[in-house]
Amino acid sequence: MSIPQACAIKLATLDSVTTYQDVARVINEKHPDISLITGEDRMVGYTLMRGGVSALIGMGSACTKPQVDLLNHWFSGNAAAFLDLSSKVDDFSEVTFAKPMDWYIIRQLWCLVLEGVIPEDAAHDVLGRTISRDEVRLLEATMKRLGWL
Repeated sequence: MSIPQACAIKLATLDSVTTYQDVARVINEKHPDISLITGEDRMVGYTLMRGGVSALIGMGSACTKPQVDLLNHWFSGNAAAFLDLSSKVDDFSEVTFAKPMDWYIIRQLWCLVLEGVIPEDAAHDVLGRTISRDEVRLLEATMKRLGWL
């Protein structure tokens, strides 16, 4: 963060809220000119409250509107709408960023299939990994419950 050209840092710990808190505190106290960009899919709302000024998250590739709305509510100060949507985005992240965590890409592809953005034959992984039909149904049920399908 001491490099003069640095203007931002993206933090994505995957599951360490304490690491995020520690880094956010250091940036706030020692490098206030550095912007903190959250990459924390499993805790987007919280990390905005802890100093994130933007989000660069893998989850943002599908169901984008509610995630954009979440950011807009935060930055416009609409606390009630932010908290409601933060809970929904967390619910979505819990089914897309589940173990094995590195399979989130295939889950995101299936979300895009469910949204009608890409055809089913495009939801494949170059390494041959796949998710079960039960997991696809879980993604679909979650997206419907949230009102995103």
